[in-house]
Amino acid sequence: MEHSSEVGRLQRNKSTKIERIMADLFVRNKIPFKYSTLFFGREVDFILEDKIIVECDGTHHNSRYQRMRDSKRDSKFSDSGYIILRFTAAEIRNNRELCIKVVVQLLMQLFPTKYGNENYRRYAS
Repeated sequence: MEHSSEVGRLQRNKSTKIERIMADLFVRNKIPFKYSTLFFGREVDFILEDKIIVECDGTHHNSRYQRMRDSKRDSKFSDSGYIILRFTAAEIRNNRELCIKVVVQLLMQLFPTKYGNENYRRYAS
């Protein structure tokens, strides 16, 4: 999961502004990621450590129909052992620090050896 190749894919694909913001947060915080990957025939925005799926939900995810689809999809992923984090466009645009804090705290919990160092401790509380 090399940042430069994934950032390149982000630029070539039809990424959204909130996906680019989230990718920038990952890069600045040295969190390896895969972008726009197919799982079970469904595209996910980001995968971290082959365990965590991060979705950046634009306004179309606000509809009742889309929330129902997202819920079914999330259940399929979680039944297969993945952890799903969803952030709204408003959360990503207006509270980036909270978004990355949630991600880092989960990484620290799941992978303490890799994410328990001084680079990530500021997100511990």
